[in-house]
Amino acid sequence: MESVEIEGDDQHCVICLEDWEIGEKVKEMPCKHRFCKGCIEKWLRAHGSCPVCRYEMPVEEDEDGDGKMGRSEEDGERMRGIWVGFAFSRD
Repeated sequence: MESVEIEGDDQHCVICLEDWEIGEKVKEMPCKHRFCKGCIEKWLRAHGSCPVCRYEMPVEEDEDGDGKMGRSEEDGERMRGIWVGFAFSRD
């Protein structure tokens, strides 16, 4: 992800809602949406996509070369799971 410098005013991070100063460095995703460095890194670890347009970030190669970086992927689609808890009473 590229670092860019803010050139105009009236811009802010849509994650933390902080206003940026002219000249401040921020991260720009391939979809051209911009975010604070810390905000977007934390967001992408949890979601893997742009919080504005849902552009899926490409998976980076990890140390063992399988390209998964902690996310389960099969045929290019991210897998999601839901855990459901049940409670039973013994009457």
